[in-house]
Amino acid sequence: MKICGPKLSLCGLIISVWGIIQLVLMGLFFYIHSVALIEDLPLEEEYKTLEEFYDAANTAYSQVSLENLKLV
Repeated sequence: MKICGPKLSLCGLIISVWGIIQLVLMGLFFYIHSVALIEDLPLEEEYKTLEEFYDAANTAYSQVSLENLKLV
């Protein structure tokens, strides 16, 4: 008894490949500290100094980029 035909298998393959490509691209963009992704970083609401914010943002960018690349 067939459950998945060739079309469904090909669709699953394409979605899987796209998922790998997307994770690699997101890891790369986090690695280069893309400003567009700053909302996805686990940062606090307020910081006392600008240097404190920069240190926290750089640390968060590094952690998230490594997590994305480890998933691949």
